[in-house]
Amino acid sequence: MEAKMEDNNRSVKFSLEVDRKFEKVAGRLGRNKRTLFNQMVDYFYHTKKDPNDLNDEALKTSIIKGNQHLTGFIKTQEQSLLIPIKQDAERMVSSQRRILE
Repeated sequence: MEAKMEDNNRSVKFSLEVDRKFEKVAGRLGRNKRTLFNQMVDYFYHTKKDPNDLNDEALKTSIIKGNQHLTGFIKTQEQSLLIPIKQDAERMVSSQRRILE
């Protein structure tokens, strides 16, 4: 059974410099390199993120869309609720002033 498990293992070759960085990241996260590698693959597989995209354009785009949605919602609320309330309050204050005069 032990030999069968080894048949399922694969290897990835990378430079000594990359191995040092990988070791540091694994140590900082408190995981061994194999666990970290498996988690990295799962992360990129599920999020469909490109590790080459260090600025994470997909995340930026999603945030911008969310902000535009919220801005649109606020503008709609302003038009349908806030402006009419303000106008009504101004009319009420104006009529109160006329009563007091």
